[in-house]
Amino acid sequence: MFKGKYGISLPAIAVLAFVLAFLGYWEMTLLLIGYAVVLEKDEWLGRQTMSALILSLLIYCIEFVVRRIFTAWEYCAIKIASWSDKFYMYNAKTENTILWIIGILFFVLFIISLIQVARHKDAKIPVVYGLTNWAFGFVVQKSYQQPVMYQQPVQQPAYQPVPQPVVPQQTTSTCPKCGATVNGKFCGICGTNIK
Repeated sequence: MFKGKYGISLPAIAVLAFVLAFLGYWEMTLLLIGYAVVLEKDEWLGRQTMSALILSLLIYCIEFVVRRIFTAWEYCAIKIASWSDKFYMYNAKTENTILWIIGILFFVLFIISLIQVARHKDAKIPVVYGLTNWAFGFVVQKSYQQPVMYQQPVQQPAYQPVPQPVVPQQTTSTCPKCGATVNGKFCGICGTNIK
């Protein structure tokens, strides 16, 4: 279990942020972001709470734009219908269907995010993840590999054996005075110089 400085489970706070953002309580989500960034000073928790807020705001903006498009469409349809009484082209069912599809998408993304943060993993929703990194000042740099230039292998010289130093062989001889076996120039027993 991942606990913060104050003994509260970090994944539980992230899940709470996603639930509050889903329900539209943005002020409470902002308070959780402040708690994560200022008090806990936990980068993962800050990014997850910010992801919850950004996902909620993104879906709200999409729904707002769709509603404005259909409001303009309705206005144009009413004006066209007033000029000619033959047709009326605005249908509220189309608007409701599109908003329903957006709502289902919103719900599925939040469920996926909840499962991820409950496991203490990043909720990597494509657009939201990029915006969260941007908001936290992270710049994800793409690494480009430079083409590898062909380099001729360095040829090593052929193996040549190292000549062994020549050690002169010692000869054995007998001392003329005492008859002992001598290795070298002097007798080890009587000290006679052997030539």
